[in-house]
Amino acid sequence: MNLYVKQYDWIRLTREELFQYCESMTIEDYTYELDQFGWGSIRNLHVHVAACYQSWLANFGLKRPTC
Repeated sequence: MNLYVKQYDWIRLTREELFQYCESMTIEDYTYELDQFGWGSIRNLHVHVAACYQSWLANFGLKRPTC
């Protein structure tokens, strides 16, 4: 199997797990800001992961550099 296909399958699976977990949270918990947490809140981390995913797709999937 193509390496990119394997990577995408793994990313898709982990992303689905994250979505399912986040759906079980209250909005207050999802957006709660903690200084000790890498991106402040789970929502902010989720936005960061989405931006990384878009960048990966642009760079490797579409061969369009984002910088």
